[in-house]
Amino acid sequence: MTNRRKHLRTCRRKKKYGTEQDAKARARGLWRQGIRTVTYLCPVCGGWHLTHAKGSPLSIFRQLEDQP
Repeated sequence: MTNRRKHLRTCRRKKKYGTEQDAKARARGLWRQGIRTVTYLCPVCGGWHLTHAKGSPLSIFRQLEDQP
């Protein structure tokens, strides 16, 4: 399986957010529930996805703050 096909298959399983603001709003809601996530712009579909954040709460907060 090519790398592109693998990424497409993975991408289809993920929730796609149409805007960065929508994805960040969901990430903040999950944060309040204790689920640490950050957003990223998908190079495959052009939409926004969430991924689990790694690190201390401060480093995760910085990841959220540093996102464009």
